[in-house]
Amino acid sequence: MDISLADILSGLPHLAGQMADSFFSNGVRYILIAGFAYFLVHIVLAVWYARKRIQNVTPDGRQISREIQYSIGTLIVFAALDLIVLWLHETGLSQLYFHISDYGWWYFFASFLITILIHDAYFYFIHRLMHWGPVYERVHKVHHSFTNPTPWAAYAFHPLEAMLEFGIAVVLVLVMPIHIIVLLAFVHYMLIMNSLAHLGFEFFPKGFARHPIGRWFLTATHHNIHHRTFRYNYGFYFTFWDRMLGTNHPQYEDWFDEVAGRESEPRAATEELRA
Repeated sequence: MDISLADILSGLPHLAGQMADSFFSNGVRYILIAGFAYFLVHIVLAVWYARKRIQNVTPDGRQISREIQYSIGTLIVFAALDLIVLWLHETGLSQLYFHISDYGWWYFFASFLITILIHDAYFYFIHRLMHWGPVYERVHKVHHSFTNPTPWAAYAFHPLEAMLEFGIAVVLVLVMPIHIIVLLAFVHYMLIMNSLAHLGFEFFPKGFARHPIGRWFLTATHHNIHHRTFRYNYGFYFTFWDRMLGTNHPQYEDWFDEVAGRESEPRAATEELRA
């Protein structure tokens, strides 16, 4: 069936409305999760837990403003990708489903764990690509301009990186049956973990990074080292890709224990916070 220019133009208001709705819902999620993490840790608990601050520096208002500005651009990209997921569903190209009975409860819960594992691998190798010279200079350098990030930096990306970051949602609906609730839960969990990775404070106990189980899970210190060194520690949820492929920072456990084991806060950080 031929589609005229008039048909396309007549559909633009509806498309714009859908994108605005998606931008709004993504924005609310960003404010509630990243904003709450920042407010709780950097404002409410900052003085009490200053000893757990990973870097002895307090991010200023200018940095936070830049983190939010870049995140607004990312929210626009995410809204566009939401429309792609919707289009894939409407054209029958996606495996998104709405009735749990289609695959049963066991797959409903198992599929969430599968999405996490797929995303962890996807993120690791995409992240390694982001650090390839030409791509880093033109794209990923934006995110690394924040060497001591806050939770607001969870979405602070170059538009192309934002596209690759949220592209995992498109990949998931194409490669596996996924219930709409699982997809939404995954998107929320992704932002929660991203906010925790950029927390700037370490709340896991000393020894966690060496524990037989704990050593496989990402911590705020693990990702903060990546922002400081621009190398090593490329994982998102887990450390096993970094450990298997030799990209885990050799001093990660020592640095983690130094931060997590502090009995008193660094003096400069305390005075700065109280001021």
